[in-house]
Amino acid sequence: MDIEVYCDEAHPDLFSSQKPKVKYMVIGSLWLKGDDRDRFKKNELYQLKNQHRIGGEFKWRKVSPSRL
Repeated sequence: MDIEVYCDEAHPDLFSSQKPKVKYMVIGSLWLKGDDRDRFKKNELYQLKNQHRIGGEFKWRKVSPSRL
């Protein structure tokens, strides 16, 4: 079985900044069966983005009150 892993990080500048504004870096991942990729990425995710009129990436810090 093929597994696809999608990773993302928050605050990678923690390691490169002389005066970091944060205390922690967070790394997260999503693991999908390769067979499920198209269903999630091309169908269900696309439908969610259209339903909520989101272009580009989902950004949790940029959620407006009207989209909560």
